[in-house]
Amino acid sequence: MNLLDEQERICRDLDKRDCLQACLGEQATVLMMRGELHRAMTRLREQEEICRSSDDRKSLARCLSNQGLVFKHAGDLDRAMQLHQEEERICQELDDRDQLSRSLGNQALLLAALGDLDRAMALHQRTERICRELDNREGLQVCLGNQALILCQSGELAQAASLLEEQERICRELGYVYGLIICLMNRALLLADDMRRPREGLPRIEEAHRLAQEHGFDPLIHQTEHTLAAIRPRLPAKSRFMRPVFGAQRVKEHATRQPNRPAFHGACEAAVRLMLCEGHGHGRGRGRAFPAVMVSAVASEPRHLVALDLARAFKRSHRRTVVVGNSSPHPFVV
Repeated sequence: MNLLDEQERICRDLDKRDCLQACLGEQATVLMMRGELHRAMTRLREQEEICRSSDDRKSLARCLSNQGLVFKHAGDLDRAMQLHQEEERICQELDDRDQLSRSLGNQALLLAALGDLDRAMALHQRTERICRELDNREGLQVCLGNQALILCQSGELAQAASLLEEQERICRELGYVYGLIICLMNRALLLADDMRRPREGLPRIEEAHRLAQEHGFDPLIHQTEHTLAAIRPRLPAKSRFMRPVFGAQRVKEHATRQPNRPAFHGACEAAVRLMLCEGHGHGRGRGRAFPAVMVSAVASEPRHLVALDLARAFKRSHRRTVVVGNSSPHPFVV
């Protein structure tokens, strides 16, 4: 952040407004990751003003997207939706299909949080088509996971399992370990809770835990332990003790930061929203409780992978299926 502040001063001194708006966007990204939403919005407002005055509509669309994320994290879902819809209009006019897919995915997450599962699914499916056409496999795997969450809520378990299987395959082919861990947890919980096949879910959550340890994703280590604790009671009595418990493998508390992983600075201050929906839906969600945990805003770039602390949310949620993601793996666009 210090370097970005220095860059901002230089841009202002030289009156380089184009460089300044890009710098303000970078600063906003960092502040969002820290949870400093008010300061982030101040910079995004100035960035928006510069983009509109210079008619830089591509940068404006990205700025509006980030503003939408800030409002969503602050709990103002209606205002967030308005910003993402304006972003969508700009992307359609510019034929920027990559950014359009992200806007649609953000809108889908907002609709799902509001309980409108039918419209959310429709937008996720539009996002999926765009990702497939652009061969955006990283964005595709996130979209598939988000669709699986909705299908779980509506009881379409076989289709949800199929989407999670494809998501897992994509993550393995891309070597995208973080997404793979989330997917494995979701598959394990789907098998154990909904399909009553906990024995099949156990090796998946054990693999997720091992990967979280190997790659230093401390909050996900705790998350996988909570998931295992949820699955074990569902196993036949004599199977509960056939595999080693994770207790001996526990690491330091997730607040401890690893010095060789600067990407995880401020892990617990990540720009993450945990949305616990209590079943005010209609369509797919009508008449069904919707206490799922939905997490959006994963990271800005691979170097900024943001760890998610979900343990408390798991305890509060009757259902433990978690889908991480924006429609894009890069929700903080600058």
